Amino acid sequence: MAVDRTHDGHGEPANYWVPITPNDSTDLDPMPRSIYIGTAGAIRFVDAAGDTRTVTTMIAGYHPTRPRRIHSTGTTATDIWGLF
Repeated sequence: MAVDRTHDGHGEPANYWVPITPNDSTDLDPMPRSIYIGTAGAIRFVDAAGDTRTVTTMIAGYHPTRPRRIHSTGTTATDIWGLF
């Protein structure tokens, strides 16, 4: 059994998945626990601290990151899901 060491639920497995449509001006609310990318590509996102990052070689699969926003401009990865 997984142990939640963060005491806020973020160490637990996801309960549900929600498709994410990248948007240059709208934050994700709430922020997902992590994301899943179905098709590899670049992803431009705002992290929990408010810094904008671009990863040009984001592979398909699960990523333990909590994006505040995923931009449409600069994002070529597709089939992006938020895990909550």
